[in-house]
Amino acid sequence: MRCWGRGSVRGRAESPANKEIVEQLSVSEGTIKTHLSRLMAKLGLTSRAQAVVLSYDCGLVEPATR
Repeated sequence: MRCWGRGSVRGRAESPANKEIVEQLSVSEGTIKTHLSRLMAKLGLTSRAQAVVLSYDCGLVEPATR
């Protein structure tokens, strides 16, 4: 997998709900779902969990320190 679409993948890694994204971007929830579905398909991902793993692998997100 390639590390591109960084902003969208990072958004998934931070795991905001679709409704939170809608409020931040002022677009419909349907638009968010369509965008995320297309991005995940392009990246070969089948779940949000895979998007999180990809984000860590690409260095977009760092593990929280305790």
